[in-house]
Amino acid sequence: MFEWFCYVERAIFTMTGIADGQHQWSPLHTFGYTLLARYQMVGAVIALAVVFLWSSQRELAGMVRAAFPGRPGRGVGREHRAVEGIPWWTFWALIIGVAAYLFWTTAAGMRLYVSIVLLFFFLVFAVIAARVVAATGFLWVYDYFLPMNGLSDSLGPARIDPQSWSNVALVNFTVLNHRANTMPQTLDGMKIVRETGIRQHHFFIGMAVGVVVAMIVSCAVVIRLGYTYGGQNLEPYHFRGGVEWVFDRVAGFQRYHLFTNWTAIGCMTAGAAFMGLLMYLHRTFLWWPLYPLGFAIGGTIATGQIWFPVFVGWLLKTLVVRFSGAPTYHRLKSVALGLVLGEFVCVGMWLVIDALTGTTLHKVFPAWAMS
Repeated sequence: MFEWFCYVERAIFTMTGIADGQHQWSPLHTFGYTLLARYQMVGAVIALAVVFLWSSQRELAGMVRAAFPGRPGRGVGREHRAVEGIPWWTFWALIIGVAAYLFWTTAAGMRLYVSIVLLFFFLVFAVIAARVVAATGFLWVYDYFLPMNGLSDSLGPARIDPQSWSNVALVNFTVLNHRANTMPQTLDGMKIVRETGIRQHHFFIGMAVGVVVAMIVSCAVVIRLGYTYGGQNLEPYHFRGGVEWVFDRVAGFQRYHLFTNWTAIGCMTAGAAFMGLLMYLHRTFLWWPLYPLGFAIGGTIATGQIWFPVFVGWLLKTLVVRFSGAPTYHRLKSVALGLVLGEFVCVGMWLVIDALTGTTLHKVFPAWAMS
């Protein structure tokens, strides 16, 4: 529903000329989705983040209380808290992580307020991406908004010095890139831990070790490949196009002495209000059929690829429940899970075959690739 809603909306905006395109190389040179359609979704995501944080205030307050010695929840019944709540050390991990980020970016020459705005937009989208994956089970969710977009539109390029912009390019492309967001996998792992009875601190230790090993191995392999074969001969986006794109874009932002983009802010406000209405209807009326998360991700590259399979799954479920009842539906769920498992087994088999035969560039899993 929301995928087609976005298609129609973009067509209306484009045909009437009431909306410019998405910021690409500069605030004036535009490309891609219409600005009104894009930024109303940004507002919807911010509204979702506020609602989710508000609804989680009890758990968050318990995490803060448990983080300090002598407070209820600290030092007693840790195994119970590991299953029912957030680990007590999570609060300090959050503080240390944010402090390290702020210290690193400001030491590199970025203004403190610029660093804070970037982090705000990244965390908002990271939280909602994790929530969408956990609630819908989607294989992937495309983050259609970069923190530097929010920085440019909220503060304005004229309020940001060139040294900060240079660091924005580096930080936005690496640390705050949506491809580096591990929150969906973390939530899925925590769900498995709670359902199976695995000790939570064992899970976090294993995850931390895996992240550290992956960082070391990936950095070593990328450097070795670059110096052995040359970046021009390797994957085009990460070794050439992506790096050029982000710095060309930052340079374009600095060419124009512009301030806050109130059109974008207005679109975000409208999107937040519409999302608030959708959530109210969803939580108030049992008969309301539209799930609010669809509006936040509708019209993205990910939903463009998966909307039809989701539609087919919904249609089959509706027909089974309507004509055969809930018992038949629960029995057939194993069939659907078997199809998913079969696809992964097939992909894994071909990866092994490719590794044994030395085959390269064999795409065995559906994935979006930049043109």
